Amino acid sequence: MGLPKSSELILMKKPGRSGWFVVRAREPLVAVLLALGCGSGAASDGDASARDTAQADAPEVQLLPTTPVSPCQWRGQQDTWIAEQGMTWMRYSCREACAGAWTTCAAPVSARDQHAQEPKLELPFVSDDMAGRLRLSDRSGPTITIHSGGPGTYYLAEGSVLTVPSGALISALESHAPQFFRVIEVKWEGGLFGQGVNTPKSEQPLDTRASVGRSASLIRWIKANLAGGEGLATVGCSGGSVQSLGATLWYEGVDQDLAYQLVSSGPPASWDVNTWCGGTPVTEGVCENDPTTSCTANAACGDAKNRCAFEVASDSNIAHTLRLLVDLQHGTPNTCVGKQYSTLFQADSFAFTPSRFRVGHRVDMVVAEGCNLAEGCNPAQHSIDDTQEGITGQMGRLFRAMTAAGADVVWTDLHNYGHCDAVLQPELVPDTVAKVAAGMR
Repeated sequence: MGLPKSSELILMKKPGRSGWFVVRAREPLVAVLLALGCGSGAASDGDASARDTAQADAPEVQLLPTTPVSPCQWRGQQDTWIAEQGMTWMRYSCREACAGAWTTCAAPVSARDQHAQEPKLELPFVSDDMAGRLRLSDRSGPTITIHSGGPGTYYLAEGSVLTVPSGALISALESHAPQFFRVIEVKWEGGLFGQGVNTPKSEQPLDTRASVGRSASLIRWIKANLAGGEGLATVGCSGGSVQSLGATLWYEGVDQDLAYQLVSSGPPASWDVNTWCGGTPVTEGVCENDPTTSCTANAACGDAKNRCAFEVASDSNIAHTLRLLVDLQHGTPNTCVGKQYSTLFQADSFAFTPSRFRVGHRVDMVVAEGCNLAEGCNPAQHSIDDTQEGITGQMGRLFRAMTAAGADVVWTDLHNYGHCDAVLQPELVPDTVAKVAAGMR
């Protein structure tokens, strides 16, 4: 079936090691293909088209309100915040609120942590009872916030157990001419059991939408207090993609505050948490090189290197660990781990919650697909494989929903690269920075 005349779909082959395939769609595609409407959410529902694009973007979509953010006076690691803790929760407050200009409350950052020429400062804050820090320079210019993966408890340049340290992106953004972006890195404190931004503040579990509210409030505060009249954009990796793009889709005012967003290897497990866990079987996937193409097998996706991406994670050790974290966050022992359905997961999925898919700025989605065994390669050499772990499939469904609503979304798949490599690997950074610069114009 061909595309209607009102649709725009552009496929471009780009040379080089990655063999990139970029898909761009600006207008709503064929409604039949993109299947709009909510499914029943029953665990036995195996028809992806029955719950694709669950919410149409409409004025009546009720987004969530953000909450105030409090900058704190830096008084050292042990004395900046007051922390209260129970068996299953933890909450923070400023020991001393920042009473003056933010620069008077921030602490200087050591030279080894600077990724450009100008000095950096670290500003502590509290957002919805969770503590964090911003690392930034006192300069003006178009501003980019950087949201790291997992629970956000590290600066992107520092790396974590799942990602390599890399300051290449920070340095390239800050030295990019003629715009010379101002970079604000976001880091959350460890919280309870290292849950970071996902740390519950009471005995009630904190779902993903609530944790994203902390980042949504922070983004709005940055726009009002640090970005000035310059444009503001976000770059998120993995879990940081949930925090940054989720803020736009779920919370009031964030879309209007932003000029551009880039998400790398995510949002993972967020389109439909139940399908990612395995509690809702889905037999139809999307092609990793072109998520507007449905598939049930790799053969539908062209040559041998392109695979059919499904929404469910594998049975790898990392997927098992992530399923445990889903259960920990939702207070659902052995549910995601046991590949069982939960209504709590449905309430935390873009597919079934009020989400404004028609955002008013460009969004770049970059997926790292690893490689296909049919090529004779070793996927283990490419870090986490987004397609194998259900991330590509989840992102593809969200891409469909956003393009169906008329959003300006661009899809790039990186062949022979691993999780979040678009923001970590030095050879990919120039293209990532070019995307940001183009989106900010």
